[in-house]
Amino acid sequence: FHHRINKREQIVGWFSSTTPEGDYINDTTFLFNDFYAKQCKKPIIIVVDTLLRGPSFNIRGFQMKPLIIDNSGDEFANLFNELKVEIELSEVETYCINHMISNQLSDKPFQSTEILSTIPDERDQIQHSLSKLTEVIDKLIEYVDSVIEGKQVGISEIGMALSDVLGSLQTISADDVNAIYKDKVQD
Repeated sequence: FHHRINKREQIVGWFSSTTPEGDYINDTTFLFNDFYAKQCKKPIIIVVDTLLRGPSFNIRGFQMKPLIIDNSGDEFANLFNELKVEIELSEVETYCINHMISNQLSDKPFQSTEILSTIPDERDQIQHSLSKLTEVIDKLIEYVDSVIEGKQVGISEIGMALSDVLGSLQTISADDVNAIYKDKVQD
């Protein structure tokens, strides 16, 4: 049914989470993989470590490969070989995952649904972005001042890049910025 509606989509495997002990592969992995092997050739399993025990969000990929002992071609057993996994996240997804990980107790996995942190509202996000932008501008000003004062030798590529950026900026009054902001903010 799914394939009739989404003709261009193709099943390539399945995903799971780690066991409470932190294992990526267990006995049921083989059972699920057998099911998906009927849906697609050589299914890939993506395992997400939902325990969040460290400062990273571990996602690992595996593919089952038969273990053949001799030239007869008979399968002796099956092994899961680890695959290289590259994760692409949007800015919002990155922000949320980082927020989940960094605001939890680092020495213990999640043990309850208690909210230990909150996602800032739009105003807080803008304020945070502006403070980061201000830090970058302060570093640029410090660099330019040190070049002008002769404390540091200027790098022509940086100077050209700064010139290009400054030439492309539009001047917007504070009133215009406030008007744009008020139009975009939801009540």
